[in-house]
Amino acid sequence: NPIAAIKFQWRFAKTYLGPLTSSLLLLSLSTLSVIFAARYMGKMVQEGMLTASRHVMIKYAVVIIVLEVIHVLMSWWGEDVLSRVASRILKDIRLTLFEHFQSMSFTFYDRQPQGRIITRLTHDIEGLDNFFTSSLGKFVHAIFSIVFALMAMMSFDFPLAMKVVLGSLPGVLFLWATSQQVRKNQRKMSRLTSSLNAKLSEFIDGIEVLRVFALERWSQKKYSETNQALLL
Repeated sequence: NPIAAIKFQWRFAKTYLGPLTSSLLLLSLSTLSVIFAARYMGKMVQEGMLTASRHVMIKYAVVIIVLEVIHVLMSWWGEDVLSRVASRILKDIRLTLFEHFQSMSFTFYDRQPQGRIITRLTHDIEGLDNFFTSSLGKFVHAIFSIVFALMAMMSFDFPLAMKVVLGSLPGVLFLWATSQQVRKNQRKMSRLTSSLNAKLSEFIDGIEVLRVFALERWSQKKYSETNQALLL
C-alpha cells in the first residue's frame, strides 16, 4: 500500500524535517538556475550571435557560467545534505525494526524463514536508501523542472505551452495506466527475493544435515527453481 509506506517513512523523516526541507530547497534552486541558464542561452543566441555583438555575447556568457556554477554547487550541497539525512533516517528504521523483531514471539520465528527476515532488514532497507539518496532528489529535480519550465513557456508563449502540455498527456496517462502492474511486479520481485534468501540461509545453515542425507542435488534443484522464477 503506497499510502501506508509513505506514512511509515514519514514517522522517521519528520524528525529531520529541517535539514530535509533545506536539501529540497537547495535542489529546487539548482533546477531554477538551470532554467535561467537556458533562457539566457537563448538570449545570447538571439541578441548576441545573430547580431554579431561580441559585448552582448560576453555578458550573457558570464551570466550563464555563473548560473551553471550555482547549479553545480546547489545540486552537490542539496544531495550531500539529503544523503546525510537519509543515513540518519535509515539508521533509525534499522534500530526500530531490530527492536521490533526482538519483541516477536517464538511462534513468529517458527513460521517465518530466517532469510525472509534478513531480507526485510537488508534488501528492503536498501530500497529505502535508494529512494532517499537517488529517487527523491531526481523526483524533486523533475517536478521543479516541469513547473518552472511551464511557467516560463506560459509567460513567453502560452499557445506553445498548451501544446506541450497536451502532447505530454498520452505519456502521463500511459504511466498512470501501467503503475498498478509495475507495483504488482515489484511486490512479486520482493516476495521471490525473500524466498531466494530464505532458501540460501536455510541450506547454508543446514549444510551438515544436507550432506549427511546426501541432499546436495535436491537443495541445488530447489534453489535453482527459485532463482529461475526470480529471473522470469
